[in-house]
Amino acid sequence: NACRKQGGLERAVELWEELRARGLKPDVLSYNSLIGACHKRGKWDRALQLFEEMRAEGVQPNAVTIQRMMRCCGRMGDPDRAVEMYRGMAPLGIQADTRTLGVLLAVLRKHTEVTDAVQLLHAMRRWGPEPEPATYHSLIGLCEQQGEALQALEIYEEMKAANLVPDNDTYNVLLTACEQANLREQGMALYKEIMQGRAGA
Repeated sequence: NACRKQGGLERAVELWEELRARGLKPDVLSYNSLIGACHKRGKWDRALQLFEEMRAEGVQPNAVTIQRMMRCCGRMGDPDRAVEMYRGMAPLGIQADTRTLGVLLAVLRKHTEVTDAVQLLHAMRRWGPEPEPATYHSLIGLCEQQGEALQALEIYEEMKAANLVPDNDTYNVLLTACEQANLREQGMALYKEIMQGRAGA
């Protein structure tokens, strides 16, 4: 990490190879650190090589790995590969959290016609399979973070249309988004809907 902060990518690579020569197997944190250094120094091809290497070594990526790889794909002007990174998360058991979807949206916004979270949801449906409740929650959270309360409500409506039931955390994020955007009418309607749902449970 110190080498990365000092911009010493070459030295970091030397230490990396030295550790491997001693038979020490890098873990996901080690890979993430070096991939991050490659991203910052513009060595995006090297980052891709490291990602393939870690997979070949049987080292499980995590959400941070995918985020950094998607950023590299974005800098390379390759949104399709960024999408592949995202789609590869579920089979590995990695949850796409709000930060991960934010990175993906930033890449797609720069290189494709996808410009907001609602369009990202529609794109996910095209890619398949149908997004899970946790993905809707992350998208709604992303809207709340970006001050897009109306988009959060739109995604909520699409979630209901898909016969998926939001959890309490999702409802709390929606209410916060409405409050921050001063959407009092929508917030009250949502609150009543929540209360009615609990009464009928």
